[in-house]
Amino acid sequence: MDKAASANDDHHIDVANEIEATSFTDPDLTSGVIDAPPMLAMEMADLIRFKTATLTVFGLQRNGVWGEETASQKIEHLGLMFGALAAHPRGNVRGYGVPTQHLTFGLLVFPSVWDWYVQWRERRRGFYTTWEIDMLRISLALTRKDTGWLRQHPNLAERLHPIAGLVSRMDIDRAKADCDACDVYFKHASSRVKEIQRVARVHRDPFEPIMPVLEADSPVGEYRKITEEILRLMPDERLYRRPAARS
Repeated sequence: MDKAASANDDHHIDVANEIEATSFTDPDLTSGVIDAPPMLAMEMADLIRFKTATLTVFGLQRNGVWGEETASQKIEHLGLMFGALAAHPRGNVRGYGVPTQHLTFGLLVFPSVWDWYVQWRERRRGFYTTWEIDMLRISLALTRKDTGWLRQHPNLAERLHPIAGLVSRMDIDRAKADCDACDVYFKHASSRVKEIQRVARVHRDPFEPIMPVLEADSPVGEYRKITEEILRLMPDERLYRRPAARS
């Protein structure tokens, strides 16, 4: 979905006033996907290089490596999060309305940002699932002591801008001055994972369609019934060659 980066002005961003002052054109009605602005795209690319490179860049530490499929999945999931933050509050997505140029990975160290996002997902679906738990675990990996990518990139704090009702100037100043900001977030996210685990529901059971097979005394025998049924119902190939071939 939407992905963005930080901007070069440093005034306080009043999202509500900014929205009311402009004519509303819901971006969700014109396009479900927009390109990431260059700065955020660079941040994402740096994270992917960090997690997929054969050798870690000198001076950095990491715990685990992402394969191609994992990296693709993380890009999608993080993109959805930034998209939700950027989507217009009065649009179909009911996002937060953060100007795309003010989105940066530096926002991911603030508990308020993650709390808004997981609650936004819960409001849309009606309940919490393991998706929210997995997303929070991504944030834990990014802020983990010694090996977290965010923890090793304090320069991202320089791209932060206040977001009304979400991140204040005081929050940003504190994050810049406090080297324990990642520790504070890590503790918060760890607690959130446990809280959501207690109430998470199964959104879709991927095994449900094949449960009769899995629960059968002979699963292979159950699958054999499928092929037997195909053969039983197959048209006579001498009379109906095309339907027989399709079957």
